[in-house]
Amino acid sequence: MSNIIDKYSNIAPNINFLSDFVVLSQAWKKTQKYIRRHNWYADVLELDASTINLENNINKWSEKLQKNTFFPDKMKLVPAPKNSNWVFSTIEDTNHLPENLWHPKEPLNESEKSQKLRPLAHINIKDQTVATAAMLCLADSIETAQGPSEEVNFLEAQSKGIYSYGNRLHCSWIKMQGQHDKASYGWGNSLTYRKFYDDYRLFLSRPNKICQHYSTKLRSNERLHIISIDLKGFFNNIDRNSLILQLKKIYSNYLKTYNLGVEYNDDVKFWEALKKIFNWDWEVSNYNSLFMMEDLKDGLPQGLVAGGFFSNAYLIEFDQLVGNEINSNSMESIIIRDYCRYVDDIRIVVETTNSQDINKISDVICNYINACLKNYLNGIKAKKMLKVNDRKTKIISFDQMSTQNNISSLMTIFQGVLSGTPDVNSLQQIAGGLDNLLQISERILNIEENKGNKLLLSKVSTANIDVRDDTLKRFVATRIVKSLRYRRGMTDLHEKLGEEESLLEDVSSGQMLDHEYETTARKLIACWASNPSLTLLLKCGLDLYPNIELLETVIESLEHKLFPEPNSNLTEEEIKTIEYVVADILRAGAVEIGFRSENEYPSSVDIEAFRQELSAFAKRILVERAESPWYVKQQALLLLASVGDSFEIEDEKGVELYHLLHKVLLYKDIEVKNSQWLSIAFIAQQLHPNKKKFVHWFIRLLRKMDDKEQKKVIILLVQNRSDLAVEICKVRIARNSNWYQYVPAEIKDLTLTKVNLLENKEIPLLKLIQSNKNPFFQENALLLLIYKLLKIKGIENALNNGLTPRNIQIKCENWNEIQHLKFDNDNYLKITINKVEESGSTYAIPSWVKSNQAWLYGLGSILRACFTGENDFTASTFLSRECVGRYNGLRSTWYSRRLGLLNSAKGLSSTQDPITPWLSELLIRMLQWPGINLHGNLINDFYKIKNTSDLLELIIIRIKHQSKLFGKSTKTPVYVIPTINYQKNNLLFRVAIVQTLLPKVNDFNEKDPINWTQSYRARHRSHIASVCNIVRLQLKAWIEAQSLKESNVVDLIVFPELSIHPDDIWLLRRLSDSTKASIFAGMTFIHHESLKETVNQALWLLRSENSSGREFIEVRQGKYHMTAIEKTMGIKGHRPYQVLVEFKKGDNLSVHVAGSICFDATDLSLVADLREVSDIFVVAAMNKDVHTFDTMVGALHYHMYQPVILANSGEFGGSTAQAPYTKHDRLIAHVHGNNQIAVSVFEIDPTIFKTTIQPRLPVEIKTAPAGYNGRN
Repeated sequence: MSNIIDKYSNIAPNINFLSDFVVLSQAWKKTQKYIRRHNWYADVLELDASTINLENNINKWSEKLQKNTFFPDKMKLVPAPKNSNWVFSTIEDTNHLPENLWHPKEPLNESEKSQKLRPLAHINIKDQTVATAAMLCLADSIETAQGPSEEVNFLEAQSKGIYSYGNRLHCSWIKMQGQHDKASYGWGNSLTYRKFYDDYRLFLSRPNKICQHYSTKLRSNERLHIISIDLKGFFNNIDRNSLILQLKKIYSNYLKTYNLGVEYNDDVKFWEALKKIFNWDWEVSNYNSLFMMEDLKDGLPQGLVAGGFFSNAYLIEFDQLVGNEINSNSMESIIIRDYCRYVDDIRIVVETTNSQDINKISDVICNYINACLKNYLNGIKAKKMLKVNDRKTKIISFDQMSTQNNISSLMTIFQGVLSGTPDVNSLQQIAGGLDNLLQISERILNIEENKGNKLLLSKVSTANIDVRDDTLKRFVATRIVKSLRYRRGMTDLHEKLGEEESLLEDVSSGQMLDHEYETTARKLIACWASNPSLTLLLKCGLDLYPNIELLETVIESLEHKLFPEPNSNLTEEEIKTIEYVVADILRAGAVEIGFRSENEYPSSVDIEAFRQELSAFAKRILVERAESPWYVKQQALLLLASVGDSFEIEDEKGVELYHLLHKVLLYKDIEVKNSQWLSIAFIAQQLHPNKKKFVHWFIRLLRKMDDKEQKKVIILLVQNRSDLAVEICKVRIARNSNWYQYVPAEIKDLTLTKVNLLENKEIPLLKLIQSNKNPFFQENALLLLIYKLLKIKGIENALNNGLTPRNIQIKCENWNEIQHLKFDNDNYLKITINKVEESGSTYAIPSWVKSNQAWLYGLGSILRACFTGENDFTASTFLSRECVGRYNGLRSTWYSRRLGLLNSAKGLSSTQDPITPWLSELLIRMLQWPGINLHGNLINDFYKIKNTSDLLELIIIRIKHQSKLFGKSTKTPVYVIPTINYQKNNLLFRVAIVQTLLPKVNDFNEKDPINWTQSYRARHRSHIASVCNIVRLQLKAWIEAQSLKESNVVDLIVFPELSIHPDDIWLLRRLSDSTKASIFAGMTFIHHESLKETVNQALWLLRSENSSGREFIEVRQGKYHMTAIEKTMGIKGHRPYQVLVEFKKGDNLSVHVAGSICFDATDLSLVADLREVSDIFVVAAMNKDVHTFDTMVGALHYHMYQPVILANSGEFGGSTAQAPYTKHDRLIAHVHGNNQIAVSVFEIDPTIFKTTIQPRLPVEIKTAPAGYNGRN
């Protein structure tokens, strides 16, 4: 049971759901996110303009659906180039230039066009959203009919009827008794489709695995072949009416198969509305000679977010039809052993005899698929036919394929290196391999196989091209750029490559890397030039090396097409290809290219000059080329806006919003009748912030509005940019205006003086949480706040009526002890509630919450605000971003964030303070939104909460739990963070101690301990990368040597103090992915945002794995006791809490691990507190007195009666692990000597020290120390 009204427990193809406000809102979130990331063309300004006034927009769409008056707007055509081989003309006579210097290669078949175009549809956000909402209503039924594509046992997949891989929704799967698994799509989460690479990799590997299975059963005269088939014009030839009939049929079968209740029933109005939703048509002005009208009238638009889903539904029965023929003898001498499909790409495995000609086999199968398509489509009364594209059909024998190197296998290897623990050496090794793949991709279109020779030796060195050339090129481009950037971050750019008097004496590593950047960029751009449809390669090349000369070279060729000489004889397809390229590159100039930090680019690069050259190109298009299509003009104006070059355009058709953006950037008077102006104003402030100018401009516009409109605009401003609202309140003319009454009091309060934490003096909760002294970022203080609030008479009504942090006054006897959980002292913390005033709807209870549970949502809103430190409880930072000139847009609003609140540590805390899973689950349950499945099991009794008394009982139980953990000697809160570890069934706890050599003590500057030179940062990052790779390899060798089943698995890896820079945490994540480990690592000195001081902290990188994938939780562990050197450096002691990490072992056992930083381990109060709660004590150290710390570990392991593990810097050595065993067995690991890199791996069972009872073990343990009573 949850606080969500029962209506949303499931959704169905019913008009009430299709038109539902919440369903449409979630559809909008998924749609705009997908368009931004994946669509070939995205009008980002239109998406952002729909954001701020989203609630009003969705109400209008909902009303039209309910009244059956919804009709889609006309689609705009964006001709996008398909794959084509372009060539440069040879100049025989230097005095006579050819008319077309760069053009598509003439096809072998004269009837074909040399450059084909894809009719992309630009569908506005309204129509996209409604189509996605229809998809949400049908998701479970359609996905269930296809089965789980993540099944890796492909024979099992066959038996379950799983054939479809592309465009599959991200579902969880419910096991059903006697039926196939049932899909459950999280329509309320942020995910839409499964990741491309995951499903595509399975699709490519399936035929190979099936062949491997059957190859061992073949007779001497039998062979296996894999046939690749492409469906011609797939999306354009889908009959929409037949699609709707199939959707109805599949849903009807779904209801019957799973015997679902009446709440799942569909209705006629939904299907009538769907027919209207599918009634797309094109703007007449966009028709031209490129596409025949009849080819565009029907089919699914390419560019529709839900298009992939609906296209799968269209072929579900066809997949089953062909799948039923697997292993049958319906074709003489040919047996189909497998069939699978990725959108329009089909793979079929057949078994034949040696005597059959391979090309005839291909023809037979193609004819069979064509016949099946025809029978199927006739059966569903489709007016348009799908056919096999004979030109793209390929066949290869498994024998031949097994003698070749599969390109997909090489891709997997290179991806493994980059996503693993890459160091400089491994990155250099894959550089050549990636470059070779790029060369292979260039040759694919020109490969002429020797088909007449049957000897396998004739093809022994031929690579098996099992991926498309464009897919391969995109893969190589992104990976080769990523590998170069990794290497740059690990390279001392000033280091000389050669000794004196050598040829490389004056050449630095940076110069060599700069040269490699340039040559790689040129290769990528040359590769793009041979196939201009691959604009990703052009963007990768220019972002890698944004050099003005290189850009000029590209622009010259583009202008050759855009501004042609007379009689140039250019085809319209060529021009449209270049227009598409221009639009894409201009958009990239506004949102992608050139926005990295300066040291990530070669030293010779001048980013500003690059941007000005690109801007000049954009301006020339607008000024001199009036015939440019709307999408080119849009991106040209977007780029100019990003660089602050305002431009007045005469013809606004198709670029109205972009024209408005340029007027707003100049703070001109504009019409305010259209609500989109406010979104555009926010975007202008994101691009080029100037709050003072904005304030006076905004006030001037407010004067044009009536009272009703003024109030609406003020509320939208407060909800989405309260920082700007605060600035407005500071202006005298604003305070004297009538509309000032609509500004919420909490915004006005922000202009007042800062808060002081005085004892026994009332402070508004809002002021307190917005200060850097906010005590409620920790759970203990927050529990006390909840307890006191719930004790107040009438609190339920106050929460129902919109209680906000501003209405709450709080008084404390001693703020220094706020985390001590003095809940039974009535006088310690007192709370009073002022009159609840209208808060601009920020704390309004959403419509999806049950009326009798509204108070729970209201309380959750206040608690979340305590964490975010903002009046807006939905976000910790506002929409403004400080990357001036880069278009980031408006990705979310107060309204949309409520439908996707991230209540984990990542979403609540920017400083990695501990957010326990218990607290996170409490907030998730309080602030739940429809369409998500709750997986938490820490508060199972939440459904029993009916009133404040029930919740108070739950809070008291939690307070008592936290009180037991509280460190009474150190007066420090203790928080338990559980992790779901990989080898939970292994009772032994596996640890790796890592001893790094850098940094050394003298590498820190006493006056500036935080910052290093760029050269040293590169050296240090390279060192950490190499050490991470060593850990992975050593662990692998250790596992293999002992013949253990778990590959590369360890529970915990411990790094020394001050070993990891915050910018290099990604390397630890990669190490964790490779080893399945959680990690405890000392961080280099950092500046603490709240304290405004430099502190020493360690990082807990906690890895959990569950059915939805892996998750990282980052928690900081502070250091309180400073060494003499640290005091000299001005490092501030800061340990506001102690973290206790829980590892699950077996069914009922847990291992609790506590961590400490160096000198803190000598604090006897701390170890006294931990002895009763921790099972392993780990210490990250950078200590030169190895003998003293050796002695300390020897004493602590017995005093605490648990294993103690110390990772010391390799500069001093002495890393050790000791446990309370007798005699020499107590020493588990020890590294002798200094200036050493070392990795120690061992296993231990810490649970045997939980009790005072002596277990029977091969190794004898010591008797428990006096006063030790055991641990839970």
